[in-house]
Amino acid sequence: MKDFQNLSELVDRIRESPRVIGIVRYGSRPPEDMSSGGDFDIFVFLGGNSLDLESLHFYIKNIPVDINLRTIEDLNLNKPISFIDFALIDGDLLFDKTGILEKKISSLKQRWKIQSNELTENEKSWERFSQRHVLDKVKGRLNEEPLFCEFLLNTNIYWLVQNYFRLRRIPYPGEKDALEWINIKETNIHNKIEDFYRTKDLKKKLEISEELTELVLKPIGSSWRKGELLTLGRNKQGSDIQSKGKKLFNQIFCKSNKKN
Repeated sequence: MKDFQNLSELVDRIRESPRVIGIVRYGSRPPEDMSSGGDFDIFVFLGGNSLDLESLHFYIKNIPVDINLRTIEDLNLNKPISFIDFALIDGDLLFDKTGILEKKISSLKQRWKIQSNELTENEKSWERFSQRHVLDKVKGRLNEEPLFCEFLLNTNIYWLVQNYFRLRRIPYPGEKDALEWINIKETNIHNKIEDFYRTKDLKKKLEISEELTELVLKPIGSSWRKGELLTLGRNKQGSDIQSKGKKLFNQIFCKSNKKN
């Protein structure tokens, strides 16, 4: 692999390739920035209608480089290939060989907005179940298995931050920008995240996690609650899952009203 001296040199070399028709940068690092920390994220558009490869990943000096490979045809789809593709909408167009890339990207905001991150009934039920399930695992184990509890609770916070965007149908902007977004739009949530990482008290961490879970899951009715029958379906696109679950529950567990 060629030993590039900096990110600008990398971008210039990509522009020279006859296969490349466009480059879009996303994330917070410009090509001129060679400071430590973070990574460099770009989309590279290649000529042709299809690709076998999704992305390339390597290092320049100590900076991770993520190159997402796309074609113009990918921009004609009714929904993005990956959640990462939403970053194209507000990305920085570094190279547009034919001028068509700018036009295609400008149409994405309207076409992809309606379908972005829309959850099915089953997916909503799964989120309500899984977030509560983690908290239930921790309860009663704080003293006996502190490492296990610390691990689950910390993982859950990261999961909650991602779900904050997913449940509100907002493209996930990456970890750093996600926290900045929440700090601006939902200061209360951001403050609770800070409190979670400041405290060393596992009981307090659990309490904060429960509060955050309710705030994050608010758009879909909060987390699964005690006394509530929650049903998950085999078919992610299935409908009337909860009513079918209640019907089956009654068939299995409720005594027949018929007289013998």
